[in-house]
Amino acid sequence: MCKAKLGVNPLKANVIPIVRAQADFRFDHICSTLWLVVSLLSIRFEVDKIKAPVAHPKVIMFDTTPLFSLPKVEQYQRLAQQARVLMEGEKDRIANAANLSALVMHALPDLNWAGFYFYDGTELVLGPFQGKPACLRIQLDRGVCGAAARTRTTQLVPDVHAFPGHIACDAASRSEIVVPLVHQGRLVGVWDVDSPIPARFDVQDQSGMETLCQIYLDSVFGVR
Repeated sequence: MCKAKLGVNPLKANVIPIVRAQADFRFDHICSTLWLVVSLLSIRFEVDKIKAPVAHPKVIMFDTTPLFSLPKVEQYQRLAQQARVLMEGEKDRIANAANLSALVMHALPDLNWAGFYFYDGTELVLGPFQGKPACLRIQLDRGVCGAAARTRTTQLVPDVHAFPGHIACDAASRSEIVVPLVHQGRLVGVWDVDSPIPARFDVQDQSGMETLCQIYLDSVFGVR
C-alpha cells in the first residue's frame, strides 16, 4: 500500500534490471564480435605478408667473353657495346674505371696490364687497374704515360725499350698504348695498356681504345 501511494510500479521495478541485463549482453556480444573480426583481419594480414614475395636488391651479373677469335675491328665493336652497358647509369669514376680495366683485360688477347692513372694537378696517380703492381706516381716529363698526358695525344709504342725515359713497371712489357683522358680541355688522366708482345698495338687498337676512353668519359661527365 505504501509503495503504491508513492507511485512505485512493482512491474516496472522488475523490468528495468532485465532491460539493463539485455543491454549489457548486447554490448558484450558486439564487443566480442568486433574483437573476432579484428583478430581475423590481423591473421589474414600476417598470412598475406608470408605469401608476399620478398623484394631483393637487383643484382646484375656481367659475363665477359674473350674476343680472341674475332677480327680486331669487331673486337672493339663488341667491347664498346659491353662498356656502355657496364657503365650505364653509373657516374663514379673509380667504379667505372675498375670495371673497364677488368673488361678489357679479360676480353683482349696478349695483354699484361690495363688501367688508369688520374691527374691530380701535378702528376699522374695510379688508379684502378688489372695486372701486376705498378708505379704509384708518374711525373708528366717521364715515360709513355707522362708523354701522353703532356702532349694530350695517344702514344702508340711498338717497343717500349726504345722509348726515351720509359718507366719499366713490369719488366715483361714490350709494347704499350696510352690514351690521354681529356674533358672540355681539362686533363683527367690517362688510359694505359701494356703487352708482352712487341708491336702488339696498331692504329686499329688506337681507334678502339680511344672510343672506349670516350665512352668512359661520357659515363662520368655526361654525353657530349
